[in-house]
Amino acid sequence: MNDDESSRKQSFFVASGLFLIGLPFIYIIAFASFAVQAEGLFGAEGILPFRGYLDSLREIYGSKSYWLAPGVFWLLDSDRSLILLPIVGVLCSLFAIFARGRKRTIGLGLSWLFYLSIVSIGRDFFAFQWDSLLLEAGLIAVLLSSHANGRDSLFWPQLLLRFLLFKLMFSSGVVKMLSGDLTWRSFTALEYHYLSQPLPNVVSYYVSHMPAWFHRLCTASVLAIELLLPFFIFGNHYCKRIAAVIFILLQIAIHVTGNFAFFNMLTILLCLLLLDDEILSRYVAPVRSLIRELPPKEGRLQTVLRNYDSFIFLFFSVIPLFSTLHLGKTVPEAFRDASAWASPLRSFNSYGLFAVMTTKRFELEIEGSMDGRQWLAYQLPYKVAELEDAPPLVAPHQPRLDWQMWFASLGSIQQNHWLVSLTRQLLEGSHSVASLFAHDPFAGKAPKYIRIVRYEYFFTKHFQKKTEGIWWKRRITDLYLEPLTLMNFETPE
Repeated sequence: MNDDESSRKQSFFVASGLFLIGLPFIYIIAFASFAVQAEGLFGAEGILPFRGYLDSLREIYGSKSYWLAPGVFWLLDSDRSLILLPIVGVLCSLFAIFARGRKRTIGLGLSWLFYLSIVSIGRDFFAFQWDSLLLEAGLIAVLLSSHANGRDSLFWPQLLLRFLLFKLMFSSGVVKMLSGDLTWRSFTALEYHYLSQPLPNVVSYYVSHMPAWFHRLCTASVLAIELLLPFFIFGNHYCKRIAAVIFILLQIAIHVTGNFAFFNMLTILLCLLLLDDEILSRYVAPVRSLIRELPPKEGRLQTVLRNYDSFIFLFFSVIPLFSTLHLGKTVPEAFRDASAWASPLRSFNSYGLFAVMTTKRFELEIEGSMDGRQWLAYQLPYKVAELEDAPPLVAPHQPRLDWQMWFASLGSIQQNHWLVSLTRQLLEGSHSVASLFAHDPFAGKAPKYIRIVRYEYFFTKHFQKKTEGIWWKRRITDLYLEPLTLMNFETPE
């Protein structure tokens, strides 16, 4: 094998190309998912109006507020911008797919900026790890695209993406162990997961009925994959290939048994950076057309000078991992201050999924009434409306209100002030908020009373589903929010 063939075998040029094409598709999904619910979440009559939030930040922090919530919404006032921005984001992402060179870098940079703008105003509704993951991967993609004309320069952004995958997977295993949660330590966590996760699907129902030994085996496998396999990322090509295959199989299993928005797709895309050109061209025929002459080699000094931005990014990316490992105090204070300064960019993150497993499934039902006696439910589009309804397939779309209602069900109304705002908007007859529900029981009219009831839900047994046609059972646990009227929101003079 000559030097050129050896270099090609050990390169990841094709994987980088696939990543730069695949990431804009995920941006498109994220922007489109946001657009259909933006006004109800953040409009003037939405649950958490973005204009009021930015104005309050400016009043408290002055000019510093522009850095605390970076993005283009500071320049935008109307609800129309909530629809216009994701549309422009989709167009930029499409441009990034078909453009090359600097034009692609610009498209990726604008996609990142526009999604950062959304996450900056999103608060409770955009506090999900895949939003952070998309921003961190998106900013590295800008570096990767800008360095695509140098073989050695390409190495460092690729390393950043592999480190991001390591940080995501290893942190997810570490937090499970450090949390002290007994379900993970006793290998019983997955006995509860399929029922208790935010949005189960049909497959979740069937897998939940598998025998206990199956769930324990799967739980042990997940922990082994998350705690041990991430170190394969930095091994030789064979180690990388093994890690990629097993990580991808894990993500497919998670995707099939749940609704986790675009998280699994994005993680699989990161896994492609572990597959070298040789393996991709051998087993994925369409990829062969992407392989072209490798970029030229560069001198060491030129490589260092061109990759100063990657070195800076690596510095900021490593620090959150120390916090995950409970080693934050070992980091010099100056480094911690620098990390805190960069945190508003939301692109240098810590991760750790399902640190503590929820063992029961609670749901909140918002009910309205005109007389305080007859109560009608506001039905969310992807939550259980009737016991006969099968758990839906939702991903890669993420219905933000449906998700956030699951988190709220685990706490109290005092811990979820956004629910108070939602209640007020319904009492005022907000059409934007009502549009987030699958069914408005008052046909656009404002009810006089609103209350919230908490239920505990259970999957039925197979024989019950066959004989009675029901997927669910439920029981009332408590009144989560006492009946309120608009008078409760009036400020006394």
